[in-house]
Amino acid sequence: MYNDPTKATFQWNRSERAFIPYRPLDLAFDGTHYDPTLGPPPFPDNLTLAQIIWRNNELMHRTFLTWGNDTIAFMGKEYRVGDPQALGIANGAGMQEKYSHTSMHCYIGGKMFEPKSAPEDPVFFPFHANLERLWDIWLSLRDYHKNPTSSDWLDGEFLLWDENAVMNRFRVRDFLSAEALGYTYQKANVDSWVNFDTSSTYPES
Repeated sequence: MYNDPTKATFQWNRSERAFIPYRPLDLAFDGTHYDPTLGPPPFPDNLTLAQIIWRNNELMHRTFLTWGNDTIAFMGKEYRVGDPQALGIANGAGMQEKYSHTSMHCYIGGKMFEPKSAPEDPVFFPFHANLERLWDIWLSLRDYHKNPTSSDWLDGEFLLWDENAVMNRFRVRDFLSAEALGYTYQKANVDSWVNFDTSSTYPES
């Protein structure tokens, strides 16, 4: 399969970095302010495994429990009817958009680095499915972690083709429950970053 160009499982030019098995990706990059015309952003390549794990645990803790501890901070700015359609991501992105999403697009590189070509990479779909899972985890962490309640958001509509080539109209409120869609997420082990001590010492190299 890997030698058959009609059955691509990975884009050969996806990443600017060599693949290192079992090495965690470095999430600590805010790609919302990065100019894509400069090419893939520089990620540090001299960090130890302990340092990357520390950085990621700290970032996940702050993203989900400190910086992103309310709906707007985590989900991003509300956009309503009449708002400009083309808004820079830096103007209203929430913590989920800044780090779990955009930093990973930048890190992966290749087709995933450019919004217009990202869907061509097979990793695009499981990558965004994982963002849905992280959204579900955020909702479960605190009783006051809630989805937006604005009717502008809940009643936002999309026209989508089904498997029979029939176009259907859906609203955001139709997709708020994974259980209603027929699946549940496996329980995640989030203790390493939920209970992370942000005052702990950064590992030495």
